[in-house]
Amino acid sequence: MTARRPFVVGAAAVLLVVYVLASGAFVLIGGAARQRLEADAVRVLLAVQSVGHGTLQLDRGFVAAMAVSLVVAPLPIAARVLLPRLGARAAWALAAVVVLLVVVLGAALRLLSGTNAISVALGCVVGLAFGVLVDLAARSLAALRGHETEGPTGRSRWIALALMVLYVVAVMLIAFHGSPVDAGSDGFLFRVLDWLHRHGTPQWIGYAAVEFTANIVYFVPLGILVALLIGVRRWWLPVAIGFVASAFIEVVQSVLLPERTGSVDDVLSNTAGALLGTLVGIVVLARLRRRAGARQLG
Repeated sequence: MTARRPFVVGAAAVLLVVYVLASGAFVLIGGAARQRLEADAVRVLLAVQSVGHGTLQLDRGFVAAMAVSLVVAPLPIAARVLLPRLGARAAWALAAVVVLLVVVLGAALRLLSGTNAISVALGCVVGLAFGVLVDLAARSLAALRGHETEGPTGRSRWIALALMVLYVVAVMLIAFHGSPVDAGSDGFLFRVLDWLHRHGTPQWIGYAAVEFTANIVYFVPLGILVALLIGVRRWWLPVAIGFVASAFIEVVQSVLLPERTGSVDDVLSNTAGALLGTLVGIVVLARLRRRAGARQLG
């Protein structure tokens, strides 16, 4: 056992204890106390939104779902650290089952209404997926120790470079177009959202949520490609590049493009996309390295 192992296990154990105590407190406190907590959360959100410049201009339900995702994300990692004999996949599955039971219990005790239960469940699914991705990336970083600066070689590197050039051109065309690229599709999107809302989809899944999610996806390729091209020694660099590029785009849109508006939310979502892409890139690099090692041994 390494010197860091007891610290990591202890931190994971403390995290799980905090989760259990917080979940129990939420179940046991009265409705009035929960309402006060919700009111306090709304006041904090309104204070952040008052900053302006398009900061968290999202439905409260979407912000709440994101908060649930962030709260749930560490659970798969903690389960894998505390239960190494189970194996990673079994530990992740156990974390998912525990989260599912908490959501079902909340619905059964009427702590969550039907729509709120769906919102919490969606937030939990996203949080679990993100936690698994972070855990995979952390394990991949450990596997790449000693090869951090290595990336694809030969044909794979040229393919990555070509994709990077095409991606940068596409980003520039979309970002600096005179009018929003989705201007002609608003009507169709609103019709789809209206149909979904009439069939039980939470109201917070609206245009702002779709736009925020699309902006995350928009920068995922950037994180993947930069991580593949430069290696993982400076794993944070693709995220920093994503943040700087997004901030630059929003400034240009605000200053030079009358029909476009800059938004802090766009910077947040683009940076989140670059982070997700970086995590995926780290996992891909580890697998490429593993395959190269297998070929050398063969």
